[in-house]
Amino acid sequence: MAEAYNAQITLWMYCEPVNYATNIHLYITSPSFLAQEVIDTMSGLHAKIIAEPLKIKKGYIILSTKPGFGIGYVNETTLGKYPYNSSRR
Repeated sequence: MAEAYNAQITLWMYCEPVNYATNIHLYITSPSFLAQEVIDTMSGLHAKIIAEPLKIKKGYIILSTKPGFGIGYVNETTLGKYPYNSSRR
């Protein structure tokens, strides 16, 4: 819809790093994409969950040129320390 009306889109996202990387790759394929608003700078726990976190420099996300989403593998050991608990909803 945005493209049909020559409008730009700015999206807000706060999620885990695998979803973060896949969303960024989807967004950059949209000609209407202007900016991505995020809370985390792919540091702390997010940086420990994936092998190669996305890089953010001067407010720009630097996409990897590696295959796939450019984040390497998911660190299962780190994820194991934070199991999902459905009763905490």
